[in-house]
Amino acid sequence: GDRVLHLNEGWAVHSLLPARGILTGNYWDAFTALPTLAGGPAGNLLVLGNAGGTVATLFAHIWPNTAIDGVEIDPLVSSAGRRFLGMNNPRLHVYTADARFWLEGSRPRYDAIVIDAYAQPYIPFYLATREFFALVARHLQPGGVVAVNVGTPPDQTALVGRIATTMRAVFPTVMGARYVSFNSIVLGFVR
Repeated sequence: GDRVLHLNEGWAVHSLLPARGILTGNYWDAFTALPTLAGGPAGNLLVLGNAGGTVATLFAHIWPNTAIDGVEIDPLVSSAGRRFLGMNNPRLHVYTADARFWLEGSRPRYDAIVIDAYAQPYIPFYLATREFFALVARHLQPGGVVAVNVGTPPDQTALVGRIATTMRAVFPTVMGARYVSFNSIVLGFVR
């Protein structure tokens, strides 16, 4: 009964709407801790790689007062999210754009930023550079936190460490943890 969004390659799950309850049992649930890690209820959240709106749907139930900007490169994915995955959080505003270009042209600052953008099976290289993370840091409020979903096969986790090392060039505190078999979450804190 779960509704699942698979894209082109058909293997990875890009969004999920559980048949029962709100929690997905997958890495998206970890993002709901971000307001607490940022020091309190989040006033605003940015999701780069919004896909079908799983994070926004979770926040609608757990942090309903959070304003969310979602950036998704493919308008058909956003349309599928609205039609099939319950992407109807009234506090979500979706922008159709490439994540890095959108950040370069925007000014808002956020309490938390989620990076969950993939050109399967990889994070686009330009979303994993020191320059990109410096751009992300400029969009965070003092005390803000960024969370990156790093998907890898269970026995090939070197990329997680490489992403964390790159983030350490920008953020004074970086932590990472395996959340489920194929996904790690790497956190970067402004303080």
